[in-house]
Amino acid sequence: MQVGARAFSLFFVSALLAAFVQPVHSEGGAGALELEILRGVAVSPAATMRDLCDIVLIQRGELEKYPQAASRCEAVAAQKIYEFSKGDIPLIMPVTAGAASKAAINAHGLEKSFMFALTGLEWYAVQSAEHLGLVKARTAHYKKLSGEELLAIFEIAFDQAEAKSKWQKPVNPYEPFGGNSYEEINKAYEKMTETGKEPTKNKK
Repeated sequence: MQVGARAFSLFFVSALLAAFVQPVHSEGGAGALELEILRGVAVSPAATMRDLCDIVLIQRGELEKYPQAASRCEAVAAQKIYEFSKGDIPLIMPVTAGAASKAAINAHGLEKSFMFALTGLEWYAVQSAEHLGLVKARTAHYKKLSGEELLAIFEIAFDQAEAKSKWQKPVNPYEPFGGNSYEEINKAYEKMTETGKEPTKNKK
C-alpha cells in the first residue's frame, strides 16, 4: 500500500471511530469497552460475524446488556436483525457483503427492495444496499469484508436512519410566527393591536 493511501485509510478509520462513539454512552466502562471493540474491528483485515453483532449492539446502545460474545449474536438473531443457520458459529464466521447489508438495513429500518422484503435473501440485500449507497455498485453478496469496510456500511446506515428520523419528525407550522398554536398567535396579535407593540416570541 502506498503511503498516501495508507494515510487516507488511517484517517478514514479514525473518523469512523469518532462517529461511532458519539451516539453511544462514552462515559465509564461501557464507553471504553465499545471503543476498544471498534478499534479492534477497524484494523481487522477479515471481519467476523462477532464483529457485526458487536457493532449492531453498540449502535443500539445495548452492548453492556450482553457481556458474553455469544449472547450478543443471539440477541441480534432474536431481534430479527440477522438470523443464523443452525450450524453457524458466529464467533468465527467471516462477514460477507450480503450479511452486512442485510443486518444494516434491518437494524436501521432502511428501505428494502420488493424482492429483498419478500425473500430476505442476501443477494437482494446487496442490491438494496447499492441503491442506498451502503456498498459500491456491483458488489458481490459473497464478498468477504474487512473490519474497515464493515464499519463503513454500518456508519452510512446509521447516518441515513438519523436523517430519516429528523425528516419524519412533525414540524409545528406556527413556531416561525412565535406560537405553538393558532390560538396563541391570534391572542398575541390581538394584544399587539391593543398596545401597538410587537408580541414577544416564545422562547424555545
